[in-house]
Amino acid sequence: MKTKARWILRSIAISVGVYFRIAALLIAFGTSDVPSDYNDGPSFSELFFDYSGLPELNHFTARDGSQLGYRHYPAVSDSGKVVILLHGAGWHNQYFLPLADFISFYGLAEVYTPDLQGHGPQPERRGNIDYVGQFEDDLADLITIIHEQNPDAMLIVGGHASGGGLAIRFASRR
Repeated sequence: MKTKARWILRSIAISVGVYFRIAALLIAFGTSDVPSDYNDGPSFSELFFDYSGLPELNHFTARDGSQLGYRHYPAVSDSGKVVILLHGAGWHNQYFLPLADFISFYGLAEVYTPDLQGHGPQPERRGNIDYVGQFEDDLADLITIIHEQNPDAMLIVGGHASGGGLAIRFASRR
């Protein structure tokens, strides 16, 4: 038992040492320039991907009256599946273009990529929600719209980062 405790402590010490060395290198050789649009949210202009094929931003009305954006990637053939991809905190649905385009282009599923409450290119209140469970309610409202258009489709909800957490929380609800 003592060897296991020593191994854990040694692992922690090594990890902390590596972390601080990396931090020191970043401080020593990094830049202190803060982008001018830093407070406006993430900038996608710095990514090396062509977003010219991005579908138009559609909107739906959530139960609280908010207008939330989403993009729809219709599948080239009917697979009977719909995928909803949920972005991480502080981002919006644009970065799903390569994945959503691939899924829809090969007819694997129709894809919807919503902007969560408090997110998107121009949110009313960046990062804010009014109550616990609002993301889940907004997702349920979008699913109602999707279900009207695709009543027999199998629904798959997935996400990246906190969007993945939302997908798991949503799946655990009735």
